[in-house]
Amino acid sequence: MRRPILASLLMIGLAITLVVGATAAWFTGSATVGEHEFQAGTLKIMVTGSAFDVANMAPGNDPAVEYVTVKNTGSLDLLLKAALIDDETTENGLKDALHLAVTLNPEDYPQGYHDLELYGSAEKTIFDQPLAEFARVDNFDTWLIDNLPLAPGSTAVYKLEVSLPQSTGNSYQGKSYKANLRFDAVQMGGI
Repeated sequence: MRRPILASLLMIGLAITLVVGATAAWFTGSATVGEHEFQAGTLKIMVTGSAFDVANMAPGNDPAVEYVTVKNTGSLDLLLKAALIDDETTENGLKDALHLAVTLNPEDYPQGYHDLELYGSAEKTIFDQPLAEFARVDNFDTWLIDNLPLAPGSTAVYKLEVSLPQSTGNSYQGKSYKANLRFDAVQMGGI
């Protein structure tokens, strides 16, 4: 007989708890912190400059000179890599004889530096070797100047000088080389 009484008391207690709990009022409040939005950054570059078109190169002559600018028009810091993409339709026998020098922000830039947010140091030689070596290096480190990435809005001005060294032998007479200069951008930390 004790069990049914105990069970009845438990059921009555549970019923009272549910009724009181359901009707009890609790003060509450809430607040929001703005609307959160996430947007991916952009990695874009704008390259300007002229292609080399040099005929009758001779050993020891003054180098052929062109200027190239690369502007970070995106929103992320980036590293630059430049590559020579050989023209597969040409024999390209002169490639091994040519010499390439690349200077960042040369003092003799014909357009001047007004209205440019420059990247890196002035008149800094960043490459001065046989052109064939330029094609072989993984040159992200070459284009990372002073351990700084190319920041959004910044422009790098490069002076490219291609020459045929005085020591070039007769076997290069009449040879040629054709290639495209391609710049690749990689986000900082994305190598």
